[in-house]
Amino acid sequence: MTEMTSTPRHRAAAQDAILQPSAHPRRILVLAAVVVVLVTVVGFVLRGHPLDAGLSAWLNQAHVGLFGALGSAVYAAFSPIPAIIETTIIAALLWLCTRQLRIALAFGVTIAATWIPSGILKEIIDRPRPDPAILPHPFDPVQLDPSYPSGHTVYATALVVTLVLLAGRTRWRVPVVVGGTALILVVGVSLSIDAVHYPTDVVASIAWGLAVAPAARLLVVFLLAKLPPGRRVARSGPSSGREAAPSRDSKRG
Repeated sequence: MTEMTSTPRHRAAAQDAILQPSAHPRRILVLAAVVVVLVTVVGFVLRGHPLDAGLSAWLNQAHVGLFGALGSAVYAAFSPIPAIIETTIIAALLWLCTRQLRIALAFGVTIAATWIPSGILKEIIDRPRPDPAILPHPFDPVQLDPSYPSGHTVYATALVVTLVLLAGRTRWRVPVVVGGTALILVVGVSLSIDAVHYPTDVVASIAWGLAVAPAARLLVVFLLAKLPPGRRVARSGPSSGREAAPSRDSKRG
């Protein structure tokens, strides 16, 4: 009996792992705040002192052949519009598979709440992109918006972290962590070889995503808990018949 009753609970907990409260919420929020401050301060320093300009030009030498094509493909795949479409599709699939809108919302909004603020910070810091004049293979078309942090890398990191939170402690956790780590590395290296971002842009963006996404999930789950519960469909069964009996007796009286 114990196994029969614990198994459904375990499955339910695994299914909605992204909605579960954290054991150390204060630690997560403090870490996120510290990383946001550090990323901001470092960004202003790097804006006036492009310390890794030479490294960016050196990495850009590899932007030929297969590496060049891969870098361009990665940049296109994680651009804003494709990223929004990808997130929407995954969220919709989660809704269809779990029948829980809250899980889909938690997934999509966590990514958005991690990604959008980094775009605002990018405009505030306004670090120029790597200078095409010193690059062996400058990216075409030239990117004119600010460079730091990298929105592509923040999105990729936020996506991976949110998928890990979604997997919880199920058997999917290890494959997601391994595959997600590889994805983040591919995106970061590709953007550095493209020289659309400095390597420091990429590193700061990974740090941002790793720290901010768990904190964003906490806030999203807190807000979702304030929403009224979804409407449930009443089931017919023996109990419903027993509940209906008193009403028939009362009518006779």
